[in-house]
Amino acid sequence: MNQSLTNLRRGIANSPALNRGAVKAFVAWLRFVRRTSHWDEDGWVEVEQALAEHGAVVMIVWHQRSFLAPFCFHGDPQDVIHLHAEARAGNFAGAILREFGYRTVALARKGHTNASALKEVLSGLKQGASVGIAVDGPKGPARSAKSFPIQWSRISGKPIFLYAAAVRRVWVWPTWDKQHLPMPWTRVALAWRRWDQDVTRKLSEAEMEEYRLALSQALDALTEEVDARVGRYR
Repeated sequence: MNQSLTNLRRGIANSPALNRGAVKAFVAWLRFVRRTSHWDEDGWVEVEQALAEHGAVVMIVWHQRSFLAPFCFHGDPQDVIHLHAEARAGNFAGAILREFGYRTVALARKGHTNASALKEVLSGLKQGASVGIAVDGPKGPARSAKSFPIQWSRISGKPIFLYAAAVRRVWVWPTWDKQHLPMPWTRVALAWRRWDQDVTRKLSEAEMEEYRLALSQALDALTEEVDARVGRYR
């Protein structure tokens, strides 16, 4: 089944016409889920307060829940930059986000420089554009946060917000992160929480690792909270 799904994804990615059609289909599906399901949201007011104070925020989510990334920001999607991997799956995710009106930036594959992308991220934060990223992507390990958001917060002074999304009925994909595709006519819970750590300007390697582990634990805890709210348990 894994190989069949992989072959299907490759076939779609390698055909521009099929790729555009698949993107449109996924966008329509997510909007259908939005219309037919009961949504329980908690914490967006705190994000609004942070935006009023800081102009922008850094938003993180687990890759497993990234199908619900289009719903992580309210307001004008042009005020948000979503990052995605420069690969088949990443470019597909980026195309879906653009259909929802977001700006996107592709991060180069491992071994390539991301200097221009990171410059765009930091410039965007300075100018009031929030940034969203699946923090354990693009290849994992699952639920192990990368340190990028901590660096961006340290340099820009913008707060980090955790975003967790849970759906009662999902199709669990046979991917490295067991990605969740939401089903319609279900219950969805979204939650936003400000990360309660003050990131200092100068960090040693050991301190950065402590922050990274704390960030992973905080996002895990929030994700488990929304899972319980819709009746899902790990």
